Amino acid sequence: MSLYDDSIGYEAKKLKTRKTVKELNDQLEKKFDLKNPLEVRRKPSDKRQYEVFINEK
Repeated sequence: MSLYDDSIGYEAKKLKTRKTVKELNDQLEKKFDLKNPLEVRRKPSDKRQYEVFINEK
């Protein structure tokens, strides 16, 4: 997910993204009875960005 809304600052975008990923993770845990279905990693080419993957374990 990328946020390109210039009306909000960097910290607000970061918090919004964390909240969105956490809520999605929580919903997937409940719906499919999984533990930590999403994995968040730093993007190798740009350490400031994170990538979200589906945890297949």
